Order: sequence, then structure tokens, then C-alpha cells
Amino acid sequence: MLSLDYVKEHISEIEFDDYIGERRFTKRFIDFLPTSEWGKFGYGYKGEEEYIPKEWTEKNIIAQLKADLDFAIEKAINHRGISSSLMYDVLKSWCIVLENGLEKTDYGWYGDKLIKAIDESYGFGLYVEDAFIESRIQHLKDSIITMLHDTKYEFHIDNGILTVDFDNIGTAKIQITKGE
Repeated sequence: MLSLDYVKEHISEIEFDDYIGERRFTKRFIDFLPTSEWGKFGYGYKGEEEYIPKEWTEKNIIAQLKADLDFAIEKAINHRGISSSLMYDVLKSWCIVLENGLEKTDYGWYGDKLIKAIDESYGFGLYVEDAFIESRIQHLKDSIITMLHDTKYEFHIDNGILTVDFDNIGTAKIQITKGE
């Protein structure tokens, strides 16, 4: 695992997200620093009570990774494109800190390849393959229905089967389900 001092000195190499200046990894990282150091990273402490930073331990970093992974899963399953991409960057940053090599994992579908790799590597049990498959199926169904609305084709859905009338030249029946 990288040292706290190393991360402080090399934050620009570890932080991938600079979307509109949000720096999501940095926002999480400063939780491990005394508030007197937050200014070096462009943040200030506005609380009234004394802030006690999290201890820079592998256990605490992995706990933060798990929390961020859980959030990334929610964004991926709900097809939140920008949020999924930003959380992919945060997860990659924690992987660099932990020196586990997983930051090289491809993005996949809303970051699912990295999500699965991290979950399997650390045994969190958060990644549920069926949830991701059902999410993709629903996304496909929604896309088809949007296309049909946009092209003004007549269609109806009955018992999960989509029937489309292609301008009175024929119909198509479509059923999208999880395969074996």
C-alpha cells in the first residue's frame, strides 16, 4: 500500500476525476488528513467540532473502497453514465493506493468489469451478477421502446412479449429474457 506522504505528494497522478473540479477521490482522501492540511488540496474545514482524521491503514482504506464500491454498483445498475464513470475513476484511485493492480481493469458496462474485479479480489459480496444482467436487459427493453416511440411504430406488450406492427407489412414478436 502506498504511504500517506506518497499519496499527498503524487495526488495529481492518482486522481483521475477532475470533472468540473469535483475531484471525488481527493474529497475522500482528505478524510485521512488533519484539517490543517486540507488547504493544500483546495478544501477547507467548516465544522465547529474538532475533526479527527481517519487512520491511514490498509483496513480503513479497504473500508473506504468497499463504501465507494457499493455506491458505484448503485450508479452502474441504474445506468447513471456520468456518475458511473466518475466512480470508476475513484475506484481506480483506491486500487492504485492499495497497489493491487486492479486499476488496469477495463470499464465495461457502467464500470461493471472493475466493480466485479474489486468485489472478487476483496470478497465483499456486493456484486450480484443477476442484478447487472437484469439491469442490462431492462436497459435494452427501454431502448427498444424508445426507438419504437421515436419511429412511430405501433406496438404493444403482453406478458413480456413485445409485438410490433411494421407499417402493415408484418409484425415482429420480441421477448428479451436472461439466457441460461
